[in-house]
Amino acid sequence: MIGRLAYFLDGRRVLPTGVVRRGFSLIYKYDAGDTSFTRMVEVLHGGLVERVSSAPRGLAVRLTPDFSDIFEVRGLVSRDSLGVPKPAAELISADGGALVRYLGTDGRKRTFSVKADGVLTLNSGLEATPRSGGLTLKILFGDRVRRPSKTYAEYSEDFPRISTDDALLAGAYESSMRDLFSLLEAPPKKCFPLAGVPNFNCVFGRDSLIVGFQTLMFSPGIALSVLERLSELIGRRVDGYTEEEPGKVVHEVRGGELSGRFTPFKAYYGSVDATPLFVALYHEFMVTHPGTPLGAGVGRAAEAALEWVVSKVDAQGFLGYTPGVLRNQGWKDSDDSVFHSDGSPLQPPIYLVEAQGYAERALRLAAHVGGERSGELLERSRRLRGRIGEAFWSQRIGYYSEAVDGVGGQADIVTSNPGHLLWSGSVEHPQAERIASKLSDPDELNSGYGVKTLGFHEVRHDAESYHNGSVWPHDNSLIIKGLSDYGFSEELGELVTGFLSAYRALGIDGFPEHYSGFRAGGDRRPRPLGCYPQAWAAGSVFLVVQAILGIGVAHGDHGYVVRIHPHLPPRMGRLKLGDLHVLGGRFRVDVERVGGDLRVRYDFSVKPRVEFRVEV
Repeated sequence: MIGRLAYFLDGRRVLPTGVVRRGFSLIYKYDAGDTSFTRMVEVLHGGLVERVSSAPRGLAVRLTPDFSDIFEVRGLVSRDSLGVPKPAAELISADGGALVRYLGTDGRKRTFSVKADGVLTLNSGLEATPRSGGLTLKILFGDRVRRPSKTYAEYSEDFPRISTDDALLAGAYESSMRDLFSLLEAPPKKCFPLAGVPNFNCVFGRDSLIVGFQTLMFSPGIALSVLERLSELIGRRVDGYTEEEPGKVVHEVRGGELSGRFTPFKAYYGSVDATPLFVALYHEFMVTHPGTPLGAGVGRAAEAALEWVVSKVDAQGFLGYTPGVLRNQGWKDSDDSVFHSDGSPLQPPIYLVEAQGYAERALRLAAHVGGERSGELLERSRRLRGRIGEAFWSQRIGYYSEAVDGVGGQADIVTSNPGHLLWSGSVEHPQAERIASKLSDPDELNSGYGVKTLGFHEVRHDAESYHNGSVWPHDNSLIIKGLSDYGFSEELGELVTGFLSAYRALGIDGFPEHYSGFRAGGDRRPRPLGCYPQAWAAGSVFLVVQAILGIGVAHGDHGYVVRIHPHLPPRMGRLKLGDLHVLGGRFRVDVERVGGDLRVRYDFSVKPRVEFRVEV
């Protein structure tokens, strides 16, 4: 809606020389010759406020509206090629301010209003100048505008509180709470996490499901919102254009003027892994939060999704895809992210290694809930687990291939993808040990700031690429959780140290979508890349904390079990987390290093609703 918002001094544009973040506000510093001033931008639910408390003489703020679809901004579609005209925005004086109105070619009206305590002038855009003293400009995108502080207080009050001697971890935890909150759709009632700003401020199936796992014990309302929202969008028919199939979980939903009409992304289903992740999250939610009421359609959607997974694995032996609108349909979905060691493409269908792990986990968790299908699903899980080792292990690289193709060829390149097999629990311990060794090897994948998507020595390696050498926080969080589950304390400690070193070096008080994968210790610091904030990047910190504490919940023949197997990295002396959401209760854990041992203390501030035992 806003094409440009710029500050001018005596007719010349001035740029900020520094910025700091304070809560949900940004404070910019300007130095223009002998003139200095500060500008605060306060982000609201439904708007923002621009404020200069001591405006210098000659200051003006100019705003140019632009209602371009995000796909236009990114160069993915053009009105010329589609033959769609660009209507002009209308600027109208209203209520002492201005109303900006746009009627799109899709018939939707899009509006925002601007109010200023100075002089507001309308022409092709808007210009605000101070009358005296300060200048405040309010930009409002709806009728219901409110400060986030009250809602954030409710959200953060329900979040477990952290106490640790590691200042970096504590800082990352607090900033990630804030970043994730900023992407929730309509908290506190609707906590669905939109994927990321600015490119992915919409529903993404895979991303939201990963966030559901990351926050399952921290803010279960997020996972609940994810399950309910994706259930509403579950595939119901076969549509080759959008790649929808009955039981398939949606990948991406767009509502833009162009992206929602002229592309399949109005509701696009081209994702191989969202569906098994949905099944797994549904069953893990039921175990971690038994008795929590779910929306009426969630159970039916989970059954349909399970049938989709079973049918694909039964038909092909693995869970695979044939390229469609997206050539690659796993989380590394850029066109050049899946390839043979010589750089050549795979022949479809394509079977990604991590997607097999997700499918195996989904089948296993579904089997454990009981019922007449338990034995059959568990056997499917076991067979798939065996086939993963047989088909994906590469003797050449001594590691699992990223993928195999329709003619049996392996993408035998060193990637982070096999690390997800640790998170899904889909390999035996000796194979897990080999994966852990490769992931933590500084000559292969460990940059010192995290595990890279692609190894240093691979043909397409580029430390600043999207998927071929950069570092993704969510990827690292799944890997670190997997290391915890398999008991690899040393490797976990190395990767947690790198993860937190990146948080410090990035200098943005948070984790971006991804960042450059240069070696630590050199002359290049990690550079933020992609979106910020990004939901599954923010959620990464919570899963890392859970991994360090080694907390998990299981349900078996003898009831519910809460397990605590901590892996406190050498950099930490103590980590305490208060009031995790577990079994309908609130669980407090305190792990402290005493000599060469870890002392674990725990209690429930609110007792669970079910019978349980704790294993340490």
